[in-house]
Amino acid sequence: MAEANRDQIEFWSTTQGHKWLRLEDRIERMMTPFTEAGLAALGDIAGRHCLDIGCGAAGTTLALADAAGESGSAAGIDVSPPLLERAWQRAKGRRNVCFAEGDAQDYAFRDETFDILFSRFGIMFFRDTPAALANLRRACRPGARLVFIVWREPRENPWVMIPVSAAKAFVELPPRPAPGEPSQFQWADAELATGWLEGAGWRDCRFEPLDIALEMPGTPLEAARFLLQMGPGAALLAEAGGDLAERAETALAEDLVPHLRNGAVILDSACWIVSATAA
Repeated sequence: MAEANRDQIEFWSTTQGHKWLRLEDRIERMMTPFTEAGLAALGDIAGRHCLDIGCGAAGTTLALADAAGESGSAAGIDVSPPLLERAWQRAKGRRNVCFAEGDAQDYAFRDETFDILFSRFGIMFFRDTPAALANLRRACRPGARLVFIVWREPRENPWVMIPVSAAKAFVELPPRPAPGEPSQFQWADAELATGWLEGAGWRDCRFEPLDIALEMPGTPLEAARFLLQMGPGAALLAEAGGDLAERAETALAEDLVPHLRNGAVILDSACWIVSATAA
């Protein structure tokens, strides 16, 4: 695996991977509209062979396999052993699904294997994104289609900004990564990301806005606990010890009260649906 991505590999192999599994059902329900939007952007993929980047516990990979049908297939790649263990469990008995543990930046894919390249929020943490996209291009046949779901700017995503503002009162957060650096918002700059894609051998690049409200059933305190477990300040709050995490949850819950609607906290989110074709 690429040494440059070692921090992300460690993160998802330990703390975040196990945390994701504990919250899997809730996360997958919340992410379903994004998966559906990505599949709609792909259109008819029956008989196609798909690669799912950052497949996690296989929710997106299984959806791709269903759409590809028995004459097609879906392969998922991820760096997280605990998530991949869950993925194999979920895919048991499925003949058109497989998984690989590896870093897509330098994984030794067979050349010209895939017709479809897909990722739902799994493409944003490479240290060398142009190298990763070039490696993935080599794995795809000419004319292959790419669809990624990625976040737009932080200021367009209250589901991130509200928890970050609450956490900042209790711990010192790291500086925001520079444009193009690994982060949830690495692909926010469409012009920059288009340059990566074109340089790696992708053409007809399009960035279409996708706005979906994130619905978190339960009380504001339950939503606050969930958001602070998954957001940028989670590790820092956990390391700080004492009652800081509990105090941050209480403060965030107060900020979320105005967003409570019919038994759920609802926060806006803003994404790009990125599409391109292999030259």
